[in-house]
Amino acid sequence: MYLEAFLAPFTGIAGAFVGAFAVRLGATNTQIGLMNSIPSFLVILVSIPFGRILQNSPHKLLWSLGGISLYRIGYMLFALAPLFSGSFITPGTYFVSMFALVAIPIQFFNIGNVGMIIDIIPEEHRATVITIRNVIGSLVNIAGVFLAGQWLNRAAFPGNYQVLFLVAGFIAFLNLFTWTSIRYQPSDVVTAPADPPLATSASLLSQARALFKVFRDRPSFFRFVINSVLLNAGLWTVGPLYVLYTVRQLHASDAWIGTTSTIASLCSLAGWALGHRLVARWGTLVTQRRLAFVMGAYPLLVGLSPSLSIIMVIGGIYNLFTPGFSLGNFNLWLKIVPPDRREDTTAIYNTIMSIGPTIFPLVGVALANHFGISPVLIGCGALALLGSLSFSIWKIQIEDES
Repeated sequence: MYLEAFLAPFTGIAGAFVGAFAVRLGATNTQIGLMNSIPSFLVILVSIPFGRILQNSPHKLLWSLGGISLYRIGYMLFALAPLFSGSFITPGTYFVSMFALVAIPIQFFNIGNVGMIIDIIPEEHRATVITIRNVIGSLVNIAGVFLAGQWLNRAAFPGNYQVLFLVAGFIAFLNLFTWTSIRYQPSDVVTAPADPPLATSASLLSQARALFKVFRDRPSFFRFVINSVLLNAGLWTVGPLYVLYTVRQLHASDAWIGTTSTIASLCSLAGWALGHRLVARWGTLVTQRRLAFVMGAYPLLVGLSPSLSIIMVIGGIYNLFTPGFSLGNFNLWLKIVPPDRREDTTAIYNTIMSIGPTIFPLVGVALANHFGISPVLIGCGALALLGSLSFSIWKIQIEDES
């Protein structure tokens, strides 16, 4: 699991420059918005069917690894974007399309990963193991993103980006062999839940009824979803605006992107250690409630900052505290997910949490085109801050915490 955490971040290293690559290839503001929206829309379409496949399959690991392998191969295919002449498909269109398509197979891993983590890591060790894995990933990012930024700044475009995506995608693909070496016994859970699966519902009305039943019978799950949506509404809206603000409006270089990402990774490294201590001291729920406010503050402060140097500092502070929120949030999810409906419930959650990212990024781009990027960042940051209050108002109750 720790070796896997060492290899996995390489797609993230290349991912730090995805938006900049698209902008430099000539992608429009709307296409940048679609890079956020289309993958989320595809998640809505495939999550519940994929969840049912995993729920009933004796080969969960095979499905999950196949999905993440295709995703990493897709990163290597990003390197082909500059080869398109633009007569039929422009480089920007190809890149945005490929970025959307790779979001489909990765859902097998995103859904199946929850059950694997539960089966592999005992509950009393999860916070520690997850923290160490993220520390390893942060260390790889610290070195990788900084070196990638320097490489991109010195080598000629577009070959510099092509080399980055080919190398990063190939190294991450090697991660497949670490997963195949893991041996574990899946827990004996009911693979055919008593509640009717959403994927078998023949109509939208019957799907809505089945979803309502899940919410009614599992109030903790319902509150988790509502709180997450209220917090993320503003964050989804500004998703495509960061790269437009820094690269297009403030003219950030690749070296700045690499240095900023490196500082963020350094702060994230310290943040995972801090987050682990906060979870041990405050508990999962209190950590989640208190650090939710940090999430909304970030876009607001970025929108108020006309300087790249200030944004770099803000990003560092943000990444110091968000790991604690992520750790608390993930641990809480592992506690409330029904043992007999891991894949189903995860698929439902992923579907719901993909509706907002499908719509709101396009809304954000439209608002930015009309009002300007900075005012939209400020307004949506304020909206996210209000949404973070939901974690304290509609509290989730679990057995060992209050």
